[in-house]
Amino acid sequence: MESGSASRPHFSGGCRSFLWKLFWFLWFLFNCLNASAQDVSSQNTVSSNPSSLSGLFSMENMELGGHFKTRLALSRPASGSIYHATENGVVWDAQNELRLKGRYSFNGVAELEVHNESFLVWSETRGILSEFQEGQGGGSSDILIPQSLINDRRRLMNLTWTWEEGEKLYAVNRFDRLSLSLFPSWGVIKGGRQAISWGDGMLFNPFDIFTPFAPTTLDRDYKQGEDALSVQVNPGDQYGDLQLLYIPRRNVVTRDLSWEESSVAANYHLMIPDTEWELSFIGACHYQDFPVGAGVVGYMGGSALRLNTTWTYLKEDASGFVSLVANVDYGWVWWGMNFYGWVEYYYNGLGESRDHYSEAFENEALRKRLLRGEIYVRGRHYMDALVRVELHPLVNFQLVAITNIADPSGVIQPYLTWDMLDNLRLNVSASLYWGGHNTEYGGGEIPGTGLTDRPSNNILAWVAFYF
Repeated sequence: MESGSASRPHFSGGCRSFLWKLFWFLWFLFNCLNASAQDVSSQNTVSSNPSSLSGLFSMENMELGGHFKTRLALSRPASGSIYHATENGVVWDAQNELRLKGRYSFNGVAELEVHNESFLVWSETRGILSEFQEGQGGGSSDILIPQSLINDRRRLMNLTWTWEEGEKLYAVNRFDRLSLSLFPSWGVIKGGRQAISWGDGMLFNPFDIFTPFAPTTLDRDYKQGEDALSVQVNPGDQYGDLQLLYIPRRNVVTRDLSWEESSVAANYHLMIPDTEWELSFIGACHYQDFPVGAGVVGYMGGSALRLNTTWTYLKEDASGFVSLVANVDYGWVWWGMNFYGWVEYYYNGLGESRDHYSEAFENEALRKRLLRGEIYVRGRHYMDALVRVELHPLVNFQLVAITNIADPSGVIQPYLTWDMLDNLRLNVSASLYWGGHNTEYGGGEIPGTGLTDRPSNNILAWVAFYF
């Protein structure tokens, strides 16, 4: 077993300067807002011994919680795959995760949110995934290795500490949330590590260009946090709302702050008066590329309809591509049980056509997005569907199917949840991949290896204790 040295957070001069400016900016806004709140309070409350801090700092304003999850995965490599070349039998992976979270409200003027998470991973597939991660596509998220979570190389703040890094054992501690929010009358200002969720896709989401979930991810309790400054402007329902976003990032080689690696984006949302329909528009400068998009959400006949589409201009290629997702969901009752389901279509304009998946390694724009975790598939046309049934008030079963309709190939995921106690849940799922040779989920050839990247069928079980 190899032992890795612990890493400490490192802040360059540029980062320290940015953090100081951000700190003083937030401190100024906070004091202005706090002064306004105190002025209003002083008009309604008379105190013989006023104290500006007694009401601001109180244990009653603090919320503490978290969860502990222990997971076990069992997978069997397919013949001819990179996994089968290394392990001919059953492959075991285990993970323990502890998340501690806290939130403190400064009397509605500001809010501090902190989440710390620790992972202890023992994995027989860790080394294989590290080498071939870019070719995994939709199957990479099923292995119990927080690959994208433990890597802060691009982020503004390095808030990850590696305790142990061996051939099979991995231990890491990190902050996934560390943000301060201010609440002026016109909206919200939030700075620090935070979750950013855009778009209306179910499993695929072209609007979410920052940290989307992989389509095969079933455990979606928490979205990965990004270091960002967010400004939410809410002038009123008739005018909609606007979110402005700045995500500074670092060059992974020099570790310096880099505008070419950063993102600036805007998202405008508007309800259409006297209807149940709403519109969304986005625009961004993202890694020197320029995505723009529009979306619509509405209700018809008891169903929710959603459509998001984007067009991205690629600066290096002086060309662009279109992405689109459309879905409809519906709930109904059969045999006295509650059912829910959806059907979704996704078009990836950056993907390769059938029989050309090996060229994804040479498609630089696609390859970069696969490595950054922005896109998880290499083809163009996909359908996915879900059916969920409430077998018992405490037991739910769902079946998810994702299909590359051009191959065809895909993955089927049965998923059972049982709320054993108010704060204890058992989850059991499987991922079963199907498709012929040189299909996306059936396995395409990896150039120069003679092997395929077909994901391994697996069974995953985890127990979650919430507190």
